[in-house]
Amino acid sequence: MTVTPPKQFAHAVLPSATLDERAREDAVRTLRRTVLDRLVPGVADAWRDRVEPALPDPAATRAEIRSAMLADPFVQHTFSLRRIVQEQVWDTTAQIVGRQAEDLAERASSMPARAGGTLQLDPDLPIPPYLKTLDVHGMPTGYWDEVTDGHDVAAGAMYDRGVYLYALGRSGPLGDSRGRSVAFDFFAERLPDFRPARILDLGCSVGHSLLPYAELYPEAEIWGIDVAPGVLRYAHARAESLGRRVHFAQRDAEDTRFAAGSFDLVVSHILLHETSAASLPRIFAECHRLLAPGGYMVHAELPQYADQDLFTQFMIDYDTFYNNEPFWGAMHDTDLDRLAVEAGFAPEDVSVAFVASGRTEGTDRTGRSQPGRSPGQLQLTVARKAVAR
Repeated sequence: MTVTPPKQFAHAVLPSATLDERAREDAVRTLRRTVLDRLVPGVADAWRDRVEPALPDPAATRAEIRSAMLADPFVQHTFSLRRIVQEQVWDTTAQIVGRQAEDLAERASSMPARAGGTLQLDPDLPIPPYLKTLDVHGMPTGYWDEVTDGHDVAAGAMYDRGVYLYALGRSGPLGDSRGRSVAFDFFAERLPDFRPARILDLGCSVGHSLLPYAELYPEAEIWGIDVAPGVLRYAHARAESLGRRVHFAQRDAEDTRFAAGSFDLVVSHILLHETSAASLPRIFAECHRLLAPGGYMVHAELPQYADQDLFTQFMIDYDTFYNNEPFWGAMHDTDLDRLAVEAGFAPEDVSVAFVASGRTEGTDRTGRSQPGRSPGQLQLTVARKAVAR
C-alpha cells in the first residue's frame, strides 16, 4: 500500500508555486517515485538473476560489482533515468524559486525576530574548495552561491522546496525527520537526564534537522553554523517564522571560532560525507575542543560500509558517482571511531548507536521493498568528553 506523504508545511518564507508549477512538481514526483519504488528494486534482481551467476569468480570488492553491473542494460537504464529525474527535480524547483527570488529575499529580510534568534554573517569567510568545485546533489549553483548580493536567500529556498520534492515528502512536513530521530529517539529516549545548556549543529543548512532540538530543549541556547550566507539568511527567517529561537552564524566546522568548552552538545546530520578526507579529522578535533567536560558529540550518517554486504555497498555508492558527492564512498569506508579517539576522546567514551532514518514508505536505498515504515537507519557516531578528575 502506498502511503501519501504529508504536504510540506507552508511557513512564511517557503516559495509558493502556481497551479502549473504544482502540476509539474506532481509529474516529477510521480516519475521519481516510480523509478525508486519500481525500477530500483529491479537492480537487485539483475544482480541475483543475471550478473552474479555470470561472474567467473565471486566478486571481492564493490568496484568489481560495479564494473559488472554497469554492463547490464537494465541497470544502465535505471541509473540514467534516476539521474535524469533528479535533474528534473532541481530544474522544476529552480523555476519556482527564480520567479520570486527578490520577493523571497524581501520577505526574509523583513521577517520580525519574534522568537529571539540572531544571524551573524562573515563575508570574508572562505568557502571550502570541496563545496565550490561542484553543485552538491546536482542543485544548480550549489549551496554557497548567491544570486543577488547582500540579501539573497535563493539557495536556501531551493534546498527547502527542492529537498522536499527530492525526498518525496518522506522526511515530513518540515523536512525534519532525521533531526527528530536523533533528538527524540536517541537523546530523549536513551539519555533522558541529559539537559544541554548550549547546542551547536555543524552544517545546519536551512535548519531542517536543528529545529527539533529547540523543541526538545526549549531552554537551551542553540546555534547552527554553515558556510553559505544565502542558506543562513533563509534558515534564520524560517526559524523565526516557526517560532523557534535559534542563532545562526556563517562559520566553518573545521574552525568555528567559538570558545573552547563552550558547548554541551555538538551534532551534525548527514554532513560528514559532504566534506573531505583532509577536513574530517579537523572537524572531529574541533568538536572535542568545543565540548565542555561531560558533553556529547553526535554525527548522524547513513550506516558505514564495514558491516554491509558488497551489493548493498554498491547500491548505496550510487551517490558517489551520480549525486555529485565524491567523498561519499570514502567517508563510508572511514573508521569514524578511530577519528574520534585521535581527536582526543577516550576509547571507552566512543560508541555507535542506530536510530530510524525517518523514511515513511517505499524502498530502502538498496532497492529492497519496504512496506510501511522502512527499517533504514541512521548510524550515530557518539563520543562523550571525559569529565576532569
